[in-house]
Amino acid sequence: MPRKLVLLLLAACPAFAQARCEATFPDLKPRGATMFSPTQEGYLGDLLTEQTSRRYPVYRQPGLTDPLDQIAARLLQHLPRNEYKFKFQLIELSQTNAFAMIGGKVFVSRRLIAFVRNEDELAGVLAHEMGHVLARQSSVDLTKSFNDLLKVSSAGDQADVAQKFHQWMDIRARKPASAAHVDDDQLVADQVSMEAVWRAGYDPQGLPQFLDRLTDNKGATGNFITDLFGATRPESKRFREMLKSVEAIPASCREKRAESEQEAFRAWKKKVTELSAEDWITTSTNRAPTLRLAPKLRPDINNIKFSPDGRLLIAQDESGINILRHEPLSVVFRIPALGAKCGDFR
Repeated sequence: MPRKLVLLLLAACPAFAQARCEATFPDLKPRGATMFSPTQEGYLGDLLTEQTSRRYPVYRQPGLTDPLDQIAARLLQHLPRNEYKFKFQLIELSQTNAFAMIGGKVFVSRRLIAFVRNEDELAGVLAHEMGHVLARQSSVDLTKSFNDLLKVSSAGDQADVAQKFHQWMDIRARKPASAAHVDDDQLVADQVSMEAVWRAGYDPQGLPQFLDRLTDNKGATGNFITDLFGATRPESKRFREMLKSVEAIPASCREKRAESEQEAFRAWKKKVTELSAEDWITTSTNRAPTLRLAPKLRPDINNIKFSPDGRLLIAQDESGINILRHEPLSVVFRIPALGAKCGDFR
C-alpha cells in the first residue's frame, strides 16, 4: 500500500484523531425582571457587605485570600462574560458556609476551608456562589421587594441607590419577607458550578462530594417512588442532579492539574484552619495583642468555668478543652476533644 494512502487512512480514523472539547456553556438568564444594572448591584453589594462585616469577624491579613482570588480568576476564564468584580473575604462564622452578596462580594467561613478536603471541592463551592451572582437571583428578588415596599421601579446613581436601600431596610425591618425560590436557585447555582469547574481543570466530583458530606446525605439520590410521595430530601435531589451533570461531561473536556498546586492548597488550608480570635482581633485594631496564648484558642469559646479556688479555668472551644492559669493568664495544657460535652472541675 502506498505510504500516502496509509497516512490518509490513519488521519481519517477516529481512534487516532485528537479529541476536541466543543461543549458550550448553557444560557444563563435571570428568572425574572431586574431594575438594577451590574454597577448598581455593586453599590448594593457594598452596602450589604458593610453590614455583614460588622456582624462577623473578618480575617484581613495581607495575602490570606489570595488562593480564593486565584481559584475565582481561573473559573472566570470559563464562565460567561460579565461585568461583576468578585471579591472574597474570609470570616469567622459558626457554620460551614459561604454566601454571595449581590454584585459579587463573597464571604467564606474559616470552618468551610477546614471542612473541604481539596481545592476541587472549594472550587465547586466558589463557582456555586458565583453562579448565584451571575444568575442575578438577588437582583431579581431585590427588584420585587423594592417594587412592593418602596413602590419604585428604577434606581439612579450611587447616592440614589444608597438612599433607596436604607429606606428599604427601614421598612423591611417592620415587614420581614419570606424566602422564595430557594431550592430552584440552588439548582441553578449548582449547574453553573458543575459547568465551570471541569472547564477550569477541577474535578467535577468536588461539589457533589462536599454537599454529600455537609448534609450527611450518605450518597442518597432518591428515586421515582420517593419523588412521587415527596419523600426525597432536597439535598438528595441536588446530589442526584450533580451526578447527572458529571456523567454528561465529554471525556475530551476533562483536565488535570499539577500535584504542586494541591500541595500549595494544603499548606494554605492548614494556615487558615489554625487561625484564632487573636488573628482577627489584631488585624481589626492594627495593634499587637498584649497577651498571646500558646496554643491559640479557637474563635468559638462555648464553655468557660473557674475552678473552686479561682486559680484555674476551663476555656473550651470547638476543638478541645483548654486548662488555663488565671494569674498570670496562660495555658497549662490542652485536651484535643472535637465536639466534646462541656467540661467542669470536680
